[in-house]
Amino acid sequence: MPMISMAQAQPLEAHKYRLAFEQARDAMMLLDTHGYHDCNLATLALFQVPDVATFRTTHPGI
Repeated sequence: MPMISMAQAQPLEAHKYRLAFEQARDAMMLLDTHGYHDCNLATLALFQVPDVATFRTTHPGI
């Protein structure tokens, strides 16, 4: 197996985690100091929201 540099590995790792996030059956939400930043399809189904843009307008405290 050929060695790859750290610069080459980082995009691969990011892609791997993005796929795990998007394909998870569990609802996952990412937050920042302003509220929701992103969510996966399981979250949209759980909260019955049509898309990520709409979900981002909701407040975590509601």
